[in-house]
Amino acid sequence: MSEVFTEERYIRDIATFANSSKGDVWTLNKTPFGITAKQSAICRFDDQIINRQAQFQYDRKLARLELWFMFYCRNSGRPLRIREIAEILGTKPEENDAIVIELSTHPTLRIPYYKLYKNPDDSGDLIGIVPAGENYVER
Repeated sequence: MSEVFTEERYIRDIATFANSSKGDVWTLNKTPFGITAKQSAICRFDDQIINRQAQFQYDRKLARLELWFMFYCRNSGRPLRIREIAEILGTKPEENDAIVIELSTHPTLRIPYYKLYKNPDDSGDLIGIVPAGENYVER
């Protein structure tokens, strides 16, 4: 049996995800926009110290999961461009039609952040309907 991704399911799945995460810790926070899971981590890339900020949030208006993220140089504070982030992660987001990455104003921080979400126009349904027994956030 499958279940549509609702805010209630998001809260259940994000709590399970945050409480079972290993390594870099995810913390849950309550905001005017709902429950978020936040993570901050430091990594090295090309002799630079990089700070990675990430936050899962449920968009109530569009009923979807969003991953907000920003990478920036720890020393200068310069935000990285999406192609630099993709190089660090070893991915090519432009080759994946199932997701959308856009630069937008973060809803609580009110500063530019990247936002990743499922492409509503993609005909492949990689994460649209997730079986009730599976965790939508982990998938």
